[in-house]
Amino acid sequence: MAVYAYDSRMNDPEEVDAIKAYAKEKGLKVYSIGFYHKWADRNINVSPLQLLGWIKNAAFVITDTFHGSVISIICNSKLVVKVRESNRNKLTSLLGEFDLSDRTIESFSEIDDVVQKEINFDHVNQLLAQKQKDSLKYLTNAIEGKDE
Repeated sequence: MAVYAYDSRMNDPEEVDAIKAYAKEKGLKVYSIGFYHKWADRNINVSPLQLLGWIKNAAFVITDTFHGSVISIICNSKLVVKVRESNRNKLTSLLGEFDLSDRTIESFSEIDDVVQKEINFDHVNQLLAQKQKDSLKYLTNAIEGKDE
């Protein structure tokens, strides 16, 4: 499993114990990608392109960041998102836009509940394609000076 969280977060003993216990139960190694967590089985220092590969090829991703969530969505990776007060608005908005609100946890004891839920990536990718199309149209109109 890949953990994508700032090194100052996901260090609470209760969170760490729950993540490690889940990994042990499922026979998984915990890889902290891009940030150092002394409790992880391995800490991987990565370039941005390498980060994409690690996220894409993980059994699933545990994150509490906006960027970890975005990258997981783009890579079609299973994700578990711990929403914190500091990022509640942007994470709930992002996940809601892609019909992934059920990927959030309040407690790390809920990891398995979320991991077991399938994600309809065909649907997610359709939403992503439409958002990319809308963004391109907006930017093109802005460059051309149109108000549409």
